[in-house]
Amino acid sequence: MPAPGEEVAAERLATGARYDLIMVDAFADHGPARALLGEDFLRCCRTLLAGNGVFTMNLWNRPADDFPTHRAALAKLFGGQVLTLLLANANSNAIVFGFHEPPPAGNLMELKPAARELSRRTGVDFLRWLRQLYWQSIRGCC
Repeated sequence: MPAPGEEVAAERLATGARYDLIMVDAFADHGPARALLGEDFLRCCRTLLAGNGVFTMNLWNRPADDFPTHRAALAKLFGGQVLTLLLANANSNAIVFGFHEPPPAGNLMELKPAARELSRRTGVDFLRWLRQLYWQSIRGCC
């Protein structure tokens, strides 16, 4: 049986591991796994993140899941260095990206070639998500 995410993160931290990308997409039956929204787990993830790394967390932006509070907690943890991708206006997924350094909001479109290549290789429309993230970030939507 796999270990809970908070245990895995703590074990990795104890080894001195650092990661360029940390992706958290952990849901229980009725929403995000509460232990993975806790300050201890999130602080551990931030510490595990390499200097130029990116932390991502998939959340729901339904009223019952209190997305604004969770996003604010991540923004505080990352010193305001976050971007948010709302995948729909309401009651859907939202992805929060956290950075040690200021996020590349103004330079996002420089990633078009990489997004195009990832789209070609995976069949996922990364170019669409990149455009959406760009427009949401320059509008300051979240």
